[in-house]
Amino acid sequence: MPALSNICIQLIEDSLHELDQARALENEKVVHQLRVLTKRLRAAWHLAQPVCGKNLAQQRRTALAETSAQLAASRDQSVQLALAKKFHQAHPEISEKTLAALFETATLDKQAAHTPSVADTKNAFASETDAWKKVQLGDKERSILRHRWRHSLKKARSLAKKTCQSSSADRWHDWRKAVKRLRYQREFLAMIHPRILGKHDLRIRQLGTRLGDHNDLVIFAKRLTPSAMAAMETAELNQLKKALAMEDRKIKGNCRRLSRKLFG
Repeated sequence: MPALSNICIQLIEDSLHELDQARALENEKVVHQLRVLTKRLRAAWHLAQPVCGKNLAQQRRTALAETSAQLAASRDQSVQLALAKKFHQAHPEISEKTLAALFETATLDKQAAHTPSVADTKNAFASETDAWKKVQLGDKERSILRHRWRHSLKKARSLAKKTCQSSSADRWHDWRKAVKRLRYQREFLAMIHPRILGKHDLRIRQLGTRLGDHNDLVIFAKRLTPSAMAAMETAELNQLKKALAMEDRKIKGNCRRLSRKLFG
């Protein structure tokens, strides 16, 4: 039975190989994989907290969040531009020029963004590896991890009941993070106690994806600042607001249906 610490160290080593290729951090796929890794590791520290202590677990989660934020610029911009293109395709009456103006660019093509150095990124994950080498969960690992996973399940279920009836973007954001943690922790348990991921796991993943879509939509909508709206034609602005509202209702409806299947 592989230990959680060994699994995390192996995940880091596998991902760091990607940084050996030329201009690695300009590759969206590599950046995305590294950001996912930081989120998986944060979920792992939550699992290990009863053994390693709250302070160390929080310290490592904070460091990982900072690494993820440093990697975020190019990936986040790409996601937002792709979403803008999707709106233009679905609503051709909203011109590409109008949408591009929300990004202060002339087109919706990908833009160059600042990226951290490969050396800094490698150092950040080297520190993470060193921290995991000191974590030993011992003979009670299985019971500890399952207890912590049940805690995450309880939180995700509680947030589901509160969020599905709420319009608060912050509450939907918190639910997204709870579901993502639940997914990654369940995947860790499946690696420690080998089993095939089933329908329940698929639904957790689907819910996490749709909640991520909602988060992207909220970020995009924030680009409609007073100055941006003042520069738009009234008809186009109304059409864009209508399209955003329709997509918001659609995503939330998907999330509520998946939530009922998962949490009752």
